[in-house]
Formats: sequence, C-alpha cells, structure tokens
Amino acid sequence: MRIDEAEEIDIVRQLLRAHEYWRLKLIDVDLVILNEHGATYAQDLHDSLETLVRTSQSTLVHEGHPGHGGVYILRGDQLSAEDRTLLQTAARAVLLSRRGSLADQVIRLERPERIAPPAAPPGSRQTGARWPRRVRSWSSSTGSVACRWRA
Repeated sequence: MRIDEAEEIDIVRQLLRAHEYWRLKLIDVDLVILNEHGATYAQDLHDSLETLVRTSQSTLVHEGHPGHGGVYILRGDQLSAEDRTLLQTAARAVLLSRRGSLADQVIRLERPERIAPPAAPPGSRQTGARWPRRVRSWSSSTGSVACRWRA
C-alpha cells in the first residue's frame, strides 16, 4: 500500500480490516504501508499510520523483530531504489491510496485486459484447454471484508 496524503488514510483502514479478517482465518499476510508523503510532513503521516495500526487488531512489526502476518510501516524517503524495487517485486498486489477505495482497486484488478492464450504447438492434440485463474473478490458493504477465491 502506497500512501502520500493524510486525507487518503481511509483505504489504510480498509486494508487493516482485511488484514484482521485474514488473521482470523489464520492466513499470514504481511501488509506493507509505504509512506510517500513529502519529507517535511512524512513524520506526521507516519505517526497517524502507527496510531491507526495500534488501534486495530493487526500487529505492528518493529524493525529487528521479524514476524509473519504483520503490518510494516516504511517511509519512502528513507528507502533506497533497490529496496523499493525489491518490495514491489515481492508484493502480490500494489495499491495506491489515490486510486480510490480498496473495493474500487480490486474490481479493476479483477477485470484485466483479456490476452489470448498461446496457440498450441502444431500437431498437438490439446483442445479447449482452460487456464486456471485465482481472483480475489471483496465485499465491504457492511464494513466487513470477505474474501473468495475462484479457480
């Protein structure tokens, strides 16, 4: 999760509710919140994010205390380009606070442009092969978050 404005903190709340849900289901998910606010005000947003995590049921992970399924808050102005690339490479999803709610962003992820599957090699007997797809669906109309997997 990348956030650069304090006014967009609502999506962090939504992600923390999702993280709490995953913890209830015993699913270890590391949530990384990257504070990309300008350097002069980054500490104010960082403090707000830490307070938000502490008041949730999610576990804030501090440096030097590795854990599984925790929440990590990092300041973008203190990350090297290599570290930033490593985070984005390891991430299953990268959400941006300015792109709307969690539900809006997941819906956009669910509807990717269709790409035709590669053609079968000449002479193969492969007919009607189906490509498995794992998609997460979210619903949060009541403030709770539900996750479904489709194959």
